[in-house]
Amino acid sequence: MKAFVSLHSAPSLAIALVAAAASLLLPPSVARAIHPTATKLHSRATADTALASFGQSVAVSDKWILIGEPLNDSVAPDAGAVHVFSALTGRYLRTLTGAETLTGDQFGASVALCGDIAAIGAPFDDTGAMNSGAIYLFDLRKGTQLRQVVPTVPIADQLYGLSVSLSGDQALVGAPQPATGNGRAYLVEVSTGVQLRVFTAADGAADDRFGHSVALCGRVAAIGAPQGDGAVADCGTVYVYDTKDGSFVSESDGSDAAAGDAFGESVALSDGYLVAGAPAKDSDTGAAYVFSLNGGAELWKLEAADAATSHRFGNAVAASGAMVLVGEHRWSLG
Repeated sequence: MKAFVSLHSAPSLAIALVAAAASLLLPPSVARAIHPTATKLHSRATADTALASFGQSVAVSDKWILIGEPLNDSVAPDAGAVHVFSALTGRYLRTLTGAETLTGDQFGASVALCGDIAAIGAPFDDTGAMNSGAIYLFDLRKGTQLRQVVPTVPIADQLYGLSVSLSGDQALVGAPQPATGNGRAYLVEVSTGVQLRVFTAADGAADDRFGHSVALCGRVAAIGAPQGDGAVADCGTVYVYDTKDGSFVSESDGSDAAAGDAFGESVALSDGYLVAGAPAKDSDTGAAYVFSLNGGAELWKLEAADAATSHRFGNAVAASGAMVLVGEHRWSLG
């Protein structure tokens, strides 16, 4: 079954809110876009129009909004920053920077929220090795940095922190190692910074970009490898693991997988469902897929009603309860 989504939004950003209810109260065949009142949030710094990165990563809860600006120069060129806003009022609260960030670290390339804790990725951090990466943990109530976390065994160019997700007292950190390996994902205890597990794909290969995207919900971890070899070479793959014992649970690549789909470029988890974006599907038209975590069956394929080449529907996905949010990177009114 396909769910067709109408997209109508500002020219610079298109989002679609798609229903995929566990109870099937609102089946995907009647998925629809919504048009909420929008509030525009701005960086406090003077914009660099040539290298604008404000909004490259975002996270929101009922209390906080985080907006990453990984090319921010306030500490050093491209050291990065993250801006904190109130989710209740939209008011700017503060800007976060890492105590150890240096030129080119790109702090804010990824952000995640859980309660009052923020996890922020700096994938080009050189603390352990050149471009090995790091994440920073903050208490948002006072903007206090709790700690910097780097992998126990740093690897040059692995880009640890390119993706990050939080759930309870655990963080899942992606390290896709695009230049030299097939990538890893790390499970970290937030309260201590201790590395708990390292996930790798048993069937992984160089350039799979395993860890390019990650999602964590309870004891379920989903890890995207958008250049992985599933049913078809380089179609992209998403792997699911049980974080309690580190065991492999399932692997998905879409029922109509084709080379170059970039399946797993984005992933999300909610209420027994896995959502995976494939923004390069059908000449960059894009699609998103919904799977059951109980058995791994593919349930629905989501597409935009006004689908067109180069729109890249599925470039980003998010899920909460019975709702799925799908981002379309290149859509415009013109």
